[in-house]
Amino acid sequence: MEVGKLDDEQKLMRAIELELEAIRVYLEMAKNTEDPELIKLFHSVAYEEKVHVGEFMAMLLKRDRKFREGMVEGARELKEEPPEETIGEEEEEVLME
Repeated sequence: MEVGKLDDEQKLMRAIELELEAIRVYLEMAKNTEDPELIKLFHSVAYEEKVHVGEFMAMLLKRDRKFREGMVEGARELKEEPPEETIGEEEEEVLME
């Protein structure tokens, strides 16, 4: 995929994909090592990647109305059938700003 041919929203989505892949890789590495220091490092770096996902997602929500509408609709559907574990009120406020 040639990044130069993507529009800005597509670049943000690609960045999210790459960050999610990095999270998966780091967590897999943590799972497959016995060194506690490395496990801690891989988990720490995976968390940083999650923050990056949040940053890219926030920018995508800000710029792409259709994406934002889809996210809101998805949130409404979850309210109808909430998952077992939910986020806290403070986190929800940040997501819905």
